[in-house]
Amino acid sequence: MIRYFNLSTLDHFYTANYSELGCGGKGYGLEEIGFEAFSSQQSGSVPLYRYWNQTKGFHFYTTNFSELGNGGQGYVLEGTAGYVYSTQHSGTVPLYRYRRSTGQHFYTTDSSEVSGNSNWIFEEIQCYVFPGGSGF
Repeated sequence: MIRYFNLSTLDHFYTANYSELGCGGKGYGLEEIGFEAFSSQQSGSVPLYRYWNQTKGFHFYTTNFSELGNGGQGYVLEGTAGYVYSTQHSGTVPLYRYRRSTGQHFYTTDSSEVSGNSNWIFEEIQCYVFPGGSGF
């Protein structure tokens, strides 16, 4: 999953499809390979749903379909970003979900990225993924 960041909206965007934004576009800059997810369902994996809120300019990702279902709170279901584990499996690490008071969410396998930054509030371990790299 490639991680992008939009400085204007403070939105993080994650996609497995490099052709969606390439080296960056639509206000997003390329950051890194955030984590690895399966492109198709594997034994024991669950969908990681991707939502988009046009009004706010935010993305939201969850494995819990009941959080937003087919859409809600201004979010539209865009589809499945990939497949991940809901419990720890060999070689996987937690994908932490953080939220800002303004509504943006941030997902990372490295909790030290937000250590000491009071703008990000820890919400939960979203799922378990294979670690990504820091670059291309």
